[in-house]
Amino acid sequence: MIDVLVDALRLQGVDATPWLKLPIPLSQSGGGDGWHPVSEYDRVVNLALQRTGDPGFGLVVAASLAQARHGDIVAVMMNAPTLRVTLQNVLRYGQLLQEPRELTLELRGAHAVLCLQPIGCSAAVRRFRAEQAMGGLAMMLRFNQVGLDNLRWVNFAYPRPAYATRYAGIFGPQVRFEQPACEIAIDARWLDVQQPGRDAAAHAQARARGDAALLALSALSAEPAVVVDVRRCLREREGDLPDMAAVAARLGISARTLRRRLVDSGVSFVVLQEEHRRALAERLLATAHLPLKEVAARLGYGSVSSFHRAFRRSTGHTPAGWRARAGEVQVD
Repeated sequence: MIDVLVDALRLQGVDATPWLKLPIPLSQSGGGDGWHPVSEYDRVVNLALQRTGDPGFGLVVAASLAQARHGDIVAVMMNAPTLRVTLQNVLRYGQLLQEPRELTLELRGAHAVLCLQPIGCSAAVRRFRAEQAMGGLAMMLRFNQVGLDNLRWVNFAYPRPAYATRYAGIFGPQVRFEQPACEIAIDARWLDVQQPGRDAAAHAQARARGDAALLALSALSAEPAVVVDVRRCLREREGDLPDMAAVAARLGISARTLRRRLVDSGVSFVVLQEEHRRALAERLLATAHLPLKEVAARLGYGSVSSFHRAFRRSTGHTPAGWRARAGEVQVD
């Protein structure tokens, strides 16, 4: 993602190399860009906002040709036969570009809802990332015949910025701010509309390259494969905190087999589940307009007080205190 931002800056006539001072990327994806820590992403985004003087630069990046930087990822999306397959590809291969996963797809009655939990340590960076990622999703939907008039709602989980009129060009008239989450909703029927002119052979080849990159990524991980698989399953279903039986079913094995493999790896499912729940808590708290009662409920706590005790025990901060610290940096 940092590389996309650097390319977008260059396309705007800004030479980012001297002042970004990027570390050498982790070549975990077999020639791709690899992952940068979220803290490094925060640093680079804040520098970009300062350098350009444009608090809405995320919208510029969303519409930039730099978004097409990741060749195989773009190929596997642009040649998918339907929007449903496109989104499955995004969810599967997006992990080659970053951790943690930000995007989920939910079916709510007649609507398909793309839900984004933007990464970032500060409110300004999360807003930038929401603009960039949500803008990219809107462009992808348009490529799959879902025009602006077909977006049922486009929600952002932060206050209306001073430059909000710029959103209409990318998202149309259905934009709402100060919502519980960042979401784009469309009619679910669009998921299975056949897309003309798609290259099935190119799609299959790009998927094969993506699968090979995922395999290489797993092999380079310091964690045992079973631990990597469990973490992935927890991220994929982070809204309902699946138990061991659900994760085992997702992996196609029994709960007993999963427990034994984790024990052999020196870790328990409870530890992995609690680590995930703590990370999810921090991300939900970063959404300033989500009440603590709702955060506690989503995390499976029976009350705000039990959530308060658990969060303070694991992080050393109260939920309210952590939320205040996370929102300290703003770009108006």
